[in-house]
Amino acid sequence: KLSSVATTPGSYTYCLQATNASDLRLLTARTSGALTAAAGWSLGGKLNISSATTNCNFLINLVAPGAMADLSQGCSGQSTCLVGSTIDLNMSNWAAAPASWAGSLDAYRLEMINHEVGHWLGFEHAACMVKAAPAPILSVPTVIVPGCSPNWYQIPENTQGAKLLPGF
Repeated sequence: KLSSVATTPGSYTYCLQATNASDLRLLTARTSGALTAAAGWSLGGKLNISSATTNCNFLINLVAPGAMADLSQGCSGQSTCLVGSTIDLNMSNWAAAPASWAGSLDAYRLEMINHEVGHWLGFEHAACMVKAAPAPILSVPTVIVPGCSPNWYQIPENTQGAKLLPGF
C-alpha cells in the first residue's frame, strides 16, 4: 500500500518489489546505497529516505521488459518509468547497461534509481552547459549528454533548496 504523505516532514519511505529473491536482494542493496548517500537525494541529511514494507510513499519495482507498459503505455520500451508513486525499472537494463554507457553496471543501476526518485521528488531534467561538466543527477540514463561526465551524485547547492518537496 502506498501513502502520498510523509510520516514526518522530510521523511519518506519506499517499498521494493522484484520477481525473485536474488533480484530483490540486489535491488535492496543498490536502492539503500543510492538513497542514503550523503551527496545524493538525502540532500546532505535534510531528507530521510528509508525502506519499509507497508504504507510506503513510493514503490520501486524491477519488472520484465514486456511489463513496463503495465504501469502505463508511455512506459513501453523505457529503461525506467514513473507513474504516480510507482517507479518501474526495466529488468533488461538492470541486467546490462546500454553500450553507450561509460561507467560500470553498478553505477548504471544507481543512476536508474536516482533518476526516477529525483522525478518523484519533483525534479525535472537538467542539461550540462559546460564542456565536460559533471552530469546532473537527472540526465537521461540511456543517453550520454554531450559535454557531461558521469557524476550521478552531484546535486548543485542552489538546486537543493529549489523544490518544495512533498511533506517537507
